Amino acid sequence: HLRPRRDVSHFTRAKDWDAGNRRSLRAIHAANAVAVLRISGQRRRPPLKPTTGRVEGFVGFLQPATIMAELLCLEKDVDFQERPEGQGPVCSYRDPAIFDDCTVLDNLLRSEERYPINPRYFNCVQKELSVNMRRIVGRWMLEVCEVEQCRPEVYPLAMNCLDRFLSVRPVRKCQLQLTGAVCMLLASKFRQTKPLSLERLSMFTDYSVTREELKDWELVVVSTLKWDVCGVIACDFLDHLIHRLELPKEAMCSRDHIRTHAQTFISLCYTEFEFILSPASMIAAASISMAVCGLVKLNWTQKKEVLQRLHDITSIEVDCLQDCQQRIEKTLVRNYPELTKSLAASLNGTTPTPTPASTPSGDYAVKVSAETVTLESETPETPTDVQDVLF
Repeated sequence: HLRPRRDVSHFTRAKDWDAGNRRSLRAIHAANAVAVLRISGQRRRPPLKPTTGRVEGFVGFLQPATIMAELLCLEKDVDFQERPEGQGPVCSYRDPAIFDDCTVLDNLLRSEERYPINPRYFNCVQKELSVNMRRIVGRWMLEVCEVEQCRPEVYPLAMNCLDRFLSVRPVRKCQLQLTGAVCMLLASKFRQTKPLSLERLSMFTDYSVTREELKDWELVVVSTLKWDVCGVIACDFLDHLIHRLELPKEAMCSRDHIRTHAQTFISLCYTEFEFILSPASMIAAASISMAVCGLVKLNWTQKKEVLQRLHDITSIEVDCLQDCQQRIEKTLVRNYPELTKSLAASLNGTTPTPTPASTPSGDYAVKVSAETVTLESETPETPTDVQDVLF
C-alpha cells in the first residue's frame, strides 16, 4: 500500500510569505533611517548602542539622544518650615474642575458624618481625664504647631484624631501628652510635605517622651482608628465656601485675608470642647461669617445675607450658623480678655491706640495689641481689628 503524500505547499507558501514580509519591513526601516540621516545632514549611521535617555526600539533609533541632565527645572524647592517669618504658605493654583463643580463639596458634606466623636467620652470612656486637661494639651499642641510653622490644617486634624482616639480607648494622665504628640505627627504626615520630626516632638515634651515611645504609640493610635486617620475637618470647606460666597461690593478685603482669619477661628474652635458636637461644615461657615463681619463693615441686613448665602451652600439652618458664630465670639472674649479693647472699639466706632502685648506663659503664645477697656454693651460683636490676633 502506498502512503498518500501530504500536500505541504500551503505551509511552504505561508513560511515564504512571512519571511518576505520581514524582509520588506527591514527594507522599509532602513529606507526611513537613510532618509532621516540625509535630512539631518549626518554622514554616518548612528550607533545602535543605547545611550542615556534614549527611547529603546526603532523609534529610539530615529530620535536623537536626550540627556536628562540637560533639562532645566525653573521651580524653586521651598521648605515650608524654613521660610521667612510672616511669609504665607506656598499654595497651588485653584483648579476650576474642583471648585466650579459641586461634586467635591457634596462629597465632603457626606463624608464628615463618617467620623463621629462621642461627646460624653469623659464620662463613659475616660476615668482619669477631664475637659480642662484636654484644653491644656490642645493649647500645647497649638503652640508646637505655631513654633514649627505647620500648615493651618495640621492642628485641627490632630485634635480630630485625638478626640476620636479618646472616644474609644481609655488612657492615663501620663499618656495624654504622648497621644497629642502622636496625633500631631500623624496629621503632619497627611497635611504637609515634610512631617514633624521625632526628635523635635520629644524635645517639646521636655524629653518625657522618647522616640521609641512615639513610634510604638503611633501604631496604637492608627490601629485604634482603623488606619482611617485623614478625617474631614473645617479647613477642608474653607476654599469651597469662600469661592462660592458673594462678598458685598464695598468689601475691600481679599479672599486670602478672609481665609486667614477663618483659620484662626477654626483653631480656636478645635481647642474648646464645647464645639465637639458642631459639624466641620458648620464651624467653617460660622468662622467665615465671623471673619467677613469683622473685616467688612456690614449692616444687619448684609450680615443676614451672608448667613443666608452660607445656608444655601451648606444647607445648614441660619439659626444654627448664627448660634455657632455667637459661641465663637463668646469663647474668644472669655479666653482672651485683651481683645475687649478691640471689641469696645468696634462698638464705639473708634480706633484704639495699639500697645505691645505680652505673651502669656504656660498657654500657647498669642500676640495681641490690646489695652483694658470696659465694654459698654453686653452683646458680643466681632472685633474689626481682629487681624492683630496671631496664633
